[in-house]
Amino acid sequence: MKMPSFGSLIQSVCLLTAVMAVSMSVLIASTSSAYSLTFKSGEKKSFNNSTNSNASGISANSKKPTKLLKDLVTQKIKAEDLNDEKLCLSLKYLDLPSTFYEMKRRGLSCLHSSIPQENWYLPTRDEAFKYLREYQKKNNVAVPDFNLTNVQPVFGDVSQTLELYQVLNPQFLDMNFNYGLKAGRIRQRLQFCLDWFGSVSFIVEGQSSGLDGTAGWGKGTLKDGFAICSSNFTGITLRALSDEGVAEQLRSMIKTWVKNDGLRRDVNNDFSFFFSVLSLNKVSIALEMLEASFEWNENERADIARWLKRRALEMYPADTDKSPSSDLCPKKIRSDFKNHYEACKNGGILRAQALLRIGIWTGDQEFIEMSYLTFHRYMSGHRPDGSNIGDSARGCLAADYNIWASQFMSDFMFQWSRISAPLWDVEFHDTLTPSKAVEYSLSLIGNFEAINKHTAETFWDVCGKDKKNRTQEATTKYGVEWYPKVSFAPY
Repeated sequence: MKMPSFGSLIQSVCLLTAVMAVSMSVLIASTSSAYSLTFKSGEKKSFNNSTNSNASGISANSKKPTKLLKDLVTQKIKAEDLNDEKLCLSLKYLDLPSTFYEMKRRGLSCLHSSIPQENWYLPTRDEAFKYLREYQKKNNVAVPDFNLTNVQPVFGDVSQTLELYQVLNPQFLDMNFNYGLKAGRIRQRLQFCLDWFGSVSFIVEGQSSGLDGTAGWGKGTLKDGFAICSSNFTGITLRALSDEGVAEQLRSMIKTWVKNDGLRRDVNNDFSFFFSVLSLNKVSIALEMLEASFEWNENERADIARWLKRRALEMYPADTDKSPSSDLCPKKIRSDFKNHYEACKNGGILRAQALLRIGIWTGDQEFIEMSYLTFHRYMSGHRPDGSNIGDSARGCLAADYNIWASQFMSDFMFQWSRISAPLWDVEFHDTLTPSKAVEYSLSLIGNFEAINKHTAETFWDVCGKDKKNRTQEATTKYGVEWYPKVSFAPY
């Protein structure tokens, strides 16, 4: 296997360190609060998972038991207090560790998220990329030359990667995800993901977010499995560097998804595919980091490539229920949020990054071209000062989102530099370079309220004391340490 250069490898390690800092505890909690923020006060969004019945006989048309779900996440009732029918009914709408393990303990088989959706379909390439092709034509976008021959792997031997992590952080083996390593123990959340996530047929967005009446999750509120495992998947990958047992479980999880065509998007959700895109991106990172130790044979690698391509096509087209992605991103967010498009915010650059990773891993040139067009359109959603128009509108969450978007973009830029000339100083839409966007986000760290001038007033409605004080959650809840500058290592 060809080994990466030392400089490339240490940059890769820096990027994964940044991914950990972003995702392990902050990213998902605040990202999911968007579900509450996107709708007007008092308006709720229903997430109906599937048309199937489950093994317990729960009707597909059964009414969503909102009070039951709320009582579970706020811990007013426990999984063991439910009878079989209510336990299985809850699992139709909400995947909690407690209800999952209680189901297993009782010998039941009613995990709704493991049942393939009857109305699922796979977009063709023409369907997936139709609007991006139109965008390219309308805006006369030329995709830069790139070369997929002799591309260096992102990571090399696992022992070398582990050694570099320990050089960069001598306490690496004592970090949260490595808890109990020497004693053969593992944190419950990581073990839950290893036990549950591989069985998932489709990813459900926002199962538990806002159920307790807050913007995301209040203190003591339980998170659903999709939020937990989207956040903790990188921790599993990093744990696998020094834990052969976890590495084998992760390898088995990926093989199960490939065999069952798992981790599909939820076709009954017309709102957001953020968790789907985030999870696919993190699986791609695991494949990059642990490729040498997984030792896939030729047939296994071909099967994984087909599976990755299928999941990648499901990310597109983006925002077609609101605005075709053939248009430039809006220059102002409407007060009713109807043009607050995911593909123009951090979800857009994350989508570009995931498609680029998969394009490089599978050698798919069209995927790489489409990833560049996704990135190009995402850049149209910025102001000349470098702020992202959609993410900076988010009231007390604006600084968080704007910084994360730039961190995701930095990862995209690193991946692009593996196959083509760097884009840092290329001007897009006659207004902005990627460097300028990163500089703006860097300027926010420790000066978070500087973004307030770009926020939309309605987004402050769920911010409580932060609305009164006009403070960002980055200041009052997280602090500077949550935004490590190592996450901008490529820049």
